[in-house]
Amino acid sequence: MKVGDLVVFKPKEVVGALTALKYAERMRKQTKEIPGIIVHDHGTNVQVAFGETLILINKKYLEIVNESR
Repeated sequence: MKVGDLVVFKPKEVVGALTALKYAERMRKQTKEIPGIIVHDHGTNVQVAFGETLILINKKYLEIVNESR
């Protein structure tokens, strides 16, 4: 993943406590299940713009829709 990639919030599986399930559901509501663009890379996390909202998300919860060239 790199800056400019188009991504969606799509965790492979939500394992763990109720807190993890609540986090996944809250992120789905915040992202409105629309694709976002990676704005900045912070190592294991990336800052993603979903519309006008910027959210810092761990890379393992994202799936690449379209890679930038």
